Amino acid sequence: MNETVVYTTWDEPSADMAAGLLEAEGIVVRRSAEVPRSVLPVSVDGLGEIRLLVPEADAPRAREIIAARFSAISPDSPEPDDEQARRD
Repeated sequence: MNETVVYTTWDEPSADMAAGLLEAEGIVVRRSAEVPRSVLPVSVDGLGEIRLLVPEADAPRAREIIAARFSAISPDSPEPDDEQARRD
């Protein structure tokens, strides 16, 4: 099954909320991260990044669902605060 990233964040509660929204709509969600939060509970140079992946066929609908809830955040890019934190 081909999957595509529909949401990226460094904030675990945001990832939980987005995943929950998608699962409530019947979309299968898989999380991907470079380092498990239990090993490195902070973001260091993108290592704490959490990506939500869904089947390619569900990606357009998943992006719409996420955009409707997180209207100020693009589902394909990091949250604005996280992007600023990476630059600091």
